[in-house]
Amino acid sequence: MNNAVLYLFPTPIADNDLKYSIPEVNLELLNQCDFFIVEDLRSARRFLKKAGYKKDFEEVEFYTLNEHTKIEEIENYLDPIYKGKNIGLMSEAGLPCIADPGQMVVSMAQNKGIKVIPLVGASS
Repeated sequence: MNNAVLYLFPTPIADNDLKYSIPEVNLELLNQCDFFIVEDLRSARRFLKKAGYKKDFEEVEFYTLNEHTKIEEIENYLDPIYKGKNIGLMSEAGLPCIADPGQMVVSMAQNKGIKVIPLVGASS
């Protein structure tokens, strides 16, 4: 196994300055991810722009995770980890896995021995 991880990125639950709701280390770790599992693509991109994400969105891969996502798809979402790539998991607002489908990703990752790192931030 390599050192790649699944980061659980909290997103703001209010429309305020990120310096008041997201720790600086989270913003730095965002830039270490080229793959994101997101509940809503538009809100995820909006958050990343506001957070100062430095990579071109054309070079970043986004996987949508919502109530319509099939379990077979979710297993494939974790493939970049095996190639040494970090993945960020984000929900619409707050910490992933609290009242959203992110719990399935985390459960699969843990069952496969993938390191999961929850980060500090807003929780709804």
